[in-house]
Amino acid sequence: MSELAATGGTGFPANPGEHVLNELKEALGSNTGQLGAVFRAMESGTIKNVDLADQGIVANSGVAYQHKVGIRAILGEKFPKAPSLAAATGRRIGGLIRDNPDFSLPAKDYLAELRSALDEISQDASAQVAEEKDFAAKSAAIEAKVEESAGVYVYTLPTFRKTPIKVDPDRYWMKVGKTKRFTKKRIKEQMRVTGLPEDPLILRVYQTKDDRIDVVERDLHRLLIAAGHSRTEGKTAGMEWFATNLEYLDTVAKALGCTIVSGSDESEDSEE
Repeated sequence: MSELAATGGTGFPANPGEHVLNELKEALGSNTGQLGAVFRAMESGTIKNVDLADQGIVANSGVAYQHKVGIRAILGEKFPKAPSLAAATGRRIGGLIRDNPDFSLPAKDYLAELRSALDEISQDASAQVAEEKDFAAKSAAIEAKVEESAGVYVYTLPTFRKTPIKVDPDRYWMKVGKTKRFTKKRIKEQMRVTGLPEDPLILRVYQTKDDRIDVVERDLHRLLIAAGHSRTEGKTAGMEWFATNLEYLDTVAKALGCTIVSGSDESEDSEE
């Protein structure tokens, strides 16, 4: 099922209109972050997620997809159905508003109405259940892909995935650790030892040569700390939990020469 809905549905803002649309495009075009970089690339004809990643505009196809979802919602073209995408788009709109205090009143009203509609989507209970099933399926797909392969894995818990940290809404608690065994077995062993309250969701496995696994894990931890991505300090919490995001982890893993295994098909541009 598509994660995007066409405009005009109940609860969605009306078309922004020509003047507001021009304001929004100007704001996106001058945005100095990745949102602006993706918008400018799209305006110049670079559309596919994989192309945006290959050109170094974003870390990976998934990030490209998320920014494109945000841009299309802001411009009144399509709206995300998935709660996590709706919440992320709402945060992007918040950043756009903060960066553009001189927006006209109609533009501010339009964006406020849009954020309200996105909040409704992000809080929809049935949509949240459907998305949890989707994340679980992607986690299972990663397990199937890695089979007996070793590597550095990234996982989180369903509650953590839905709860960004307070100081940075784009970071979530994730565990980054190595395994030289089947990833699923390794995580289940950890659950028995630490008593995790939920089944974990495997988000990534970074594959590398067996003799480099320790080095890759150490470098990931070192760079996470250097970038200010908080690390747990509790005696029983373990030292491999970080407040971070997949965009940063994928960027580092790619720089370290790892093969990135995910359960996503976003590189296929299925939303096009």
